[in-house]
Amino acid sequence: MKKQIAFITMTACFLLITGCGNSNAAEEETGIRIREELQTTVQAERNVEADRSAEAESQMAADDATVWEPETSSQDMELVDLGIPNNEHNIYMGNCGDDEVRMVITRTEDDLSAAYITRDGAENFFQGELREASAEFTFSNDAGDSFNMDIHTDDNGIISISGVGQIAGNNVVLTLNQDTFFPIGEDITNYYSALGYEAEEAERFAALIKDSVADKAAFAQLISYPISISDGDHNTVIENETAMMEAYDELLEQDFKEQIGNMFTKYLFANYQGICVENGILWFHKEPSGDYKITTISLP
Repeated sequence: MKKQIAFITMTACFLLITGCGNSNAAEEETGIRIREELQTTVQAERNVEADRSAEAESQMAADDATVWEPETSSQDMELVDLGIPNNEHNIYMGNCGDDEVRMVITRTEDDLSAAYITRDGAENFFQGELREASAEFTFSNDAGDSFNMDIHTDDNGIISISGVGQIAGNNVVLTLNQDTFFPIGEDITNYYSALGYEAEEAERFAALIKDSVADKAAFAQLISYPISISDGDHNTVIENETAMMEAYDELLEQDFKEQIGNMFTKYLFANYQGICVENGILWFHKEPSGDYKITTISLP
């Protein structure tokens, strides 16, 4: 192509030097023709180069999509399955703004529901969904509260979620670590159904423990006797309510009373042994009679 342009240019010069086309009109016509041929040739070359460039860019974009998208999608979904397993009650604990909270997130494929409770008993409920091919999700409710969140894992395999949002019109930051998870039972709305407990009954008893710990007589009535109370060094066996009331002030330290008096009453850890609060310092279960009773006390 470049040789053609050079040849046409040399021809034009030769005609001018040898005097070919003596008339002004002939010279002008020859010049116009040469310029048109040059323009046509140059434009054709530019069009070819533009087509080659467009093809190269298109191929690069296709290559990037082929290599990058499936890998990211796969990694994100693995993280979602770790952080919010499907058909599980997934329990997280941490902070929402200034409040310490305990949250349950329930996932059915891409649909999510969540609720959290603060230590003073305030609750909030949400509906949400996963964002496509990512470890991000959103929560919102009818009150106008909302969160944008994502799932993380650190070098030790600890799963956490974090995000920002608005609660009651205030901007808040939410950071939570995974605490535990267990299967959804026959009734997805009954948190403990897979373990044979009724959530409303169990959490009512948890609230009763919290409210009664400062009253020795009321607290003693909530215990299944005999009970062994551990302080880490040795166990003290308490046979009945009377013995519990007598040993209450000396045996149950102030730290224990304060921790129980400030405990969460919902979305608690549970297994075949029962339901525990505050990392296991107290356990309770449902007895054959249908009554809930405290079965284990381990002083912090």
